[in-house]
This record gives sequence, structure tokens and C-alpha cells, in this order.
Amino acid sequence: MVSGHAVNLPQRRVVPVRQSLELVDAPAGALAASATDLVTFGRMLAGTPPHLVDEADLALMRTPVRHAEPFGMADGWGLGLALYERDGVAWVGHDGTADGTSCHLRINPEDGTVVALTTNGSSGFALWRDLVPEFAEAGLPVGDYDGLGTLRDPITPPEDCTGSFVNGDVEYSVQPTEREVLKLTVDGEPFADLSMFDGLVFAMRDSDTGDTSQTGRFLRDPRGGGIQWIQIGGRLARRRVPEMV
Repeated sequence: MVSGHAVNLPQRRVVPVRQSLELVDAPAGALAASATDLVTFGRMLAGTPPHLVDEADLALMRTPVRHAEPFGMADGWGLGLALYERDGVAWVGHDGTADGTSCHLRINPEDGTVVALTTNGSSGFALWRDLVPEFAEAGLPVGDYDGLGTLRDPITPPEDCTGSFVNGDVEYSVQPTEREVLKLTVDGEPFADLSMFDGLVFAMRDSDTGDTSQTGRFLRDPRGGGIQWIQIGGRLARRRVPEMV
């Protein structure tokens, strides 16, 4: 196996990194596989031999789960698979990232087409986004999610966007800058610059790679109206409540 690499495009630096996957997270990301292996796996999920999963369960994996909205990542969640739509065709698959690595899998269950990419750099997600239109030009319109295509009018960041938000042990801190851009850090490390758009949606510029292909959003408390959550990479983090003294 090759190691992952952290890529900093503005500084033109590439640094090997080790995986920090804990044992408890192994079911979510400890499978070591090549792109060819992923194609074999994808064909099985498309319903071709070997039939390790029965057709009824495969259908559930391709069916959107109600109220499970993967904003900024996909058009829907099935049971274990992300859902993507392209020109009326339903695709399923997965985009996975780890320490300096990424994998991307797309499956068309109707005709059995499978596309897979594995990378050993933190810039792999941006590479995938560059490849998707090239697939279409070559006659293979692969299903994908483009959050940037839904952005509307840019807005000045509301003051209550700033603060600390938590998901488990992970802390997302949002701070203002001198420009109309918000600075996002994750566990104290620079993560992205956020540019706000109508609907409290934001475009992200990755602090390391400069990638601008991902989006997220803030959400208001439906009872009080104030911003209480931030959603990034499908994960929802809630505003930190000050501790009582």
C-alpha cells in the first residue's frame, strides 16, 4: 500500500501522512482496495455476480432514507450508499476521504456501469470533480453532486454565524475576517474560508489545497430563529452552549 499525502497547492508542498483511523472507525474506512477492487465491489452492488446481497436488500440500499439529507455531498442517502441523479438517471456510490487519501465510486444499477477512482493525495476530491465533466465529454455522464450549481446571490455573513459548534469531540470554530469571508477552523486547525450565499449556504475554499468545489450551510433554530447549527461534509454540529459556573 502507498501512504497518503497532504497537498498544499498554494505553497506547492506535498507531505506524506500516516492514517489515524481508530479501531472503532474501521467498519467505516479500513478497507484497503484498489480502483479495480472497487469496480468489482461496485458490480456486486449493481446486482451482478457474485450475489452476496439479495436483490431486496440492494433495492433498500438504493432507496432514499426519509429525512436523511446529505447536504453538500449527494442528492440522498440510501442504506450505506449515497444517491446521485444525472439527466434523470439514478446513480449510487460513495465519496470517501481519509488522511491524504480519497476514493470515489459510482454505480448505475440499470446498466451495470461502474466507475472508480482511488487517490493518495488530499487533492483527490478536486481531481474527481475535474474528471466528471471529462467523463461526460467521453460519452459517460457519471452521476455526481454539484453544490456550487445551486448557489444563489452572495450575502454579507450574518453576525450570528460566528462562534463554536460541536459534533462529539470535534469543534468547528467560525470567526469573521476583515473581508466578507468567514474563517473556519476544526479543532484549532485552519480548515476553510467560507463565502456566504442566500439561504445561509456557503462555498468553501480549502485552507490547504485551495479547492473550492464543496459547500455547506448554517441552520437556524426553527423555534427561536438564531443560527444553531453548521453542516459540513454531511455532518451537523450544534452551537456550543456556555458552561454554567
